[in-house]
Amino acid sequence: MKPFRFALQRILEFRASRVEAEERKLTTLREELAGLDRAIEQAEQSRAQSARSLATADETRGEDLRALTRFCSRLDRERTALDERKSSCAQRLARQRRSYTEARREHRLIEKLRERQLADWTREVGREMDRVAGDLYLARWKADSHCVTSRNVDE
Repeated sequence: MKPFRFALQRILEFRASRVEAEERKLTTLREELAGLDRAIEQAEQSRAQSARSLATADETRGEDLRALTRFCSRLDRERTALDERKSSCAQRLARQRRSYTEARREHRLIEKLRERQLADWTREVGREMDRVAGDLYLARWKADSHCVTSRNVDE
């Protein structure tokens, strides 16, 4: 019997490589989102630390308050920009998750088709082996019964 050959093997391999590519993109976006979260957290910590420093200072001047106000305004602008980038990244991440899920689904469909065809081929090989074994058994049985008949005639 001929060996198993899946006609769509190249497509299956292509789909597998697409899944890997989509997964790499997904990982990159997750890392970008985590980096933005860290940057937001760092900005919040800077704001809190500045406020604590000013609050615990022995002497507070008007210049220090103005500097803190400017610093907080800059942090607010930075936070707004980071929030916008985070929102954009979250949207891209959601789209990428859908792309990854679709690529996995397409790959899995072809993989299931391959599994079914392999199972059919395996059953066919089993039937062929059963037929051959049956034919061999009958051939041997006929040969043995022929030998027995020949001995009876000779006797």
